[in-house]
Amino acid sequence: MATPKDLKQELRRRWTPDRAADAKEALENWKNPKRLAEVAFGTHEGRLDLRGLPIFTNLGGIGKKQVQAAGYEREYTFVTLDKAPEFHSVHWESIDFSFAEIDHLRIFLSEITNCLFTDATTRDWRNWGNRYTNCDFARSDIRDSSIGGASHKRRDMEYVACHWQEGKLKDAFISGATYRDCVFENVTLVDQQIRESAFIRCVFSGKLQDIMFDARINDARRPWAVQPDAVVDCDFSACTFEGVEFYGIDTRTLRLPNVGSVVPHISAIARRAMAWTESADLEDNERSYLQMYWGSYVTQLPDDAGGWMDFDFYQGRARELIDASVAGGFA
Repeated sequence: MATPKDLKQELRRRWTPDRAADAKEALENWKNPKRLAEVAFGTHEGRLDLRGLPIFTNLGGIGKKQVQAAGYEREYTFVTLDKAPEFHSVHWESIDFSFAEIDHLRIFLSEITNCLFTDATTRDWRNWGNRYTNCDFARSDIRDSSIGGASHKRRDMEYVACHWQEGKLKDAFISGATYRDCVFENVTLVDQQIRESAFIRCVFSGKLQDIMFDARINDARRPWAVQPDAVVDCDFSACTFEGVEFYGIDTRTLRLPNVGSVVPHISAIARRAMAWTESADLEDNERSYLQMYWGSYVTQLPDDAGGWMDFDFYQGRARELIDASVAGGFA
């Protein structure tokens, strides 16, 4: 039985340069389905068979730069591209792109439905105003990709009933989209501040490390206005959390792992802890630390909203200060 590596090589070898170029053209001119059917290798499990399709981009240069944002520092890869593949306002339905190699894709205002990108190489993708429905990205290599993307011409990014499994998600970004009924299976997400996003009835498993789900509105001030329903009815119970935070999010509808602490009335607790810091006998740096910590939770969520905090993540004096501010706020 062929291994996944053998299958990938076999599927990619069948594409001649001319046939791959014809497939790219047919994908651009999607309104002529006959042309796309002609360049496909028939169908595979009910989808047009474009498995292993290579669409290459010439690189003008690659550079790296350290960038700091929201308290996190990471290395970004900057790529100069020569004629990156762009697709505008396409409608792709029931196409199998498994094991394809399509790096640096730019796609705008498009509808992608019932397509497979399993085991594909899809690095450095960018999305603007697209809607993906019932698509599978299991085990795909999507390093340095903006999965979430951005709104474009009043159309938001949206994923409905899509699936990610394993794969290389550590350097991908998921901010900037709405995810409905999606599954993130055994994934690793690291060092992200996830903003301007919504997760509705999604299921996560795997490892989340230094992840900030942030529903606070960018240009607001304390008490922070919040994006309603940013994370709702989601299941994180099979995840490992390390340094995960929920800002401006009512966690009462979430299933969370058996770590950390559910915090009822999070907004009220944060306000009282902040007020306590004003008169408490603290060093200036301690006061600043606590005000920065609790200030992130002073939002316009209703007072009965729930929160979640992993107090055990903090050690030593930091933990002592947080415990003292909670106790002092309710003294």
